[in-house]
Amino acid sequence: MFRKSRLIAPEIGVHGRGLSAVSALGPLERETMDLIWGGGFWSAQAVHEALAEQRPRALSTVQSTLDRLHRKRLLCRCKKGRAFVYEAAVSRQDLINSLVAELVNDLSAKPAGLAVCHALTPKAESRPGEGGAIPEETLQRLEAWIAACRKNT
Repeated sequence: MFRKSRLIAPEIGVHGRGLSAVSALGPLERETMDLIWGGGFWSAQAVHEALAEQRPRALSTVQSTLDRLHRKRLLCRCKKGRAFVYEAAVSRQDLINSLVAELVNDLSAKPAGLAVCHALTPKAESRPGEGGAIPEETLQRLEAWIAACRKNT
């Protein structure tokens, strides 16, 4: 039904730029993506009903949120009758990988301290072998950044 493509950081756009932080998505956008990452095709009405269990919102608010996520290229949509049906255009892991890659790129251009180490410490659910391996290219760039930091100390 949808044409999916693998997306990398520069292609996942937020306001015309690559994602630079998880905060690039608002709370309702994150809730919506969590729901849609569960799988399947979602109409605005179905998303509205599912999210209403947590907190009531106007249907128009949900429709606007879905449209924003589509413009950010996180959702694909197609017309079914008079309404759009949405599906995730990028997996949760691909989005995380893009954010990590962008973070590594940002770090390589800026001095960093202990906060960086804390931010990069993987949580149990994102450790390799436990469902969240970081791409080899990203790890290599991170290692190069660490080596450069060691040279400068």
